[in-house]
Amino acid sequence: MQTCNIITECPMCSSLVLQENMMEAAVASIKARLGDRDANQKGPWLLTEIDHWDFEKERIVTISDHNLVITWYNFRYGQVEEIKLIPLKHIKEIISGQFAYPTMAIVWSKRDKGVKIAFEGSDPGFLERWNPFSVQIPFIILESHILAMRGIVTDDKRLQIDDFLSVLGQALQMVGSEVNITEEAIQLSTYCNLWGMVYNQSRMGFHKKRGAMDNH
Repeated sequence: MQTCNIITECPMCSSLVLQENMMEAAVASIKARLGDRDANQKGPWLLTEIDHWDFEKERIVTISDHNLVITWYNFRYGQVEEIKLIPLKHIKEIISGQFAYPTMAIVWSKRDKGVKIAFEGSDPGFLERWNPFSVQIPFIILESHILAMRGIVTDDKRLQIDDFLSVLGQALQMVGSEVNITEEAIQLSTYCNLWGMVYNQSRMGFHKKRGAMDNH
């Protein structure tokens, strides 16, 4: 990885993922939690997940022969906190494009490209959509890691959403999926989330050597 030389002017340079062999150890821990069905994996990518309340969270993403694997890994303590498996055959829509917010939204708009992956599941009701802790949301939104978007790391495809999207397309073809990637704006439904604005600007969803929180 190519890293920034001006550590004092670059808070994200304290990211734990910049430490040698950190990603390798994380992937080994993830594989140990998965069964033989998901033993053969492509990746990993370290990306940013954007949840339905616009909170940005660091996630390790891999693709097995059968599943898209989204992992919340605690780099500080070296442990897997949560793994989400999305069967490749259950993916029904992929949108790639810029982010778009409602006209009257009070947020810091994202300027980078993202990917929205919708999969089979129950449509969330009103209460679930307005519950920031709901896990019944049948889609996931990902973008490149903040280290790549800020130009702190410029030569590592593992942090790039475009590289992930290319491999995901190939994996879907391998399982006989006919899902195509649509190029259009990704609509985000957040109107006002002041706590989310503070959370994202403080990079609280990312693991750093000090000053980062682990409750994501």
